[in-house]
Amino acid sequence: MDSDGLLRLVEIPRNMTFVGGGIIGLEYATIFRVLGVRVTLVDGRERPLDFVDSEIEDALYYHLREEGITFRFGEKVTRVAHGDGNVRVSLESGKVFSTDAVMFSAGRQGATLTELRRRGLDGLLMFRQESMYYLTGYDTFGYVFF
Repeated sequence: MDSDGLLRLVEIPRNMTFVGGGIIGLEYATIFRVLGVRVTLVDGRERPLDFVDSEIEDALYYHLREEGITFRFGEKVTRVAHGDGNVRVSLESGKVFSTDAVMFSAGRQGATLTELRRRGLDGLLMFRQESMYYLTGYDTFGYVFF
């Protein structure tokens, strides 16, 4: 499921896996942990929040571990299979575990300059900083995602 699918949940799962440890995945993982859900967060990167100061990132993960979130960094999901009322998640390392629900929050990509131009947004003021394009216009300012 994605973040829209979360809004259609009929009941809160007992345990849940979040694939993608960026801002969105981390946000939803902490929300569900506070609701009493056992949470596992999987991300292929060793440091999903690499744009954050490493000391702050380490402190955040420390406190979230203390709250009961299990992190599996440097792991990639290779298979997700439904069965017996739960979901089995297989990781590239060979680990397999069961969970009640899986939310995917991985893969959101920023728009490239070529994509912005293809969509007709080249008439607006754009500027680039560290491989991310920003767009400003009449009432628009911020990241551009498609």
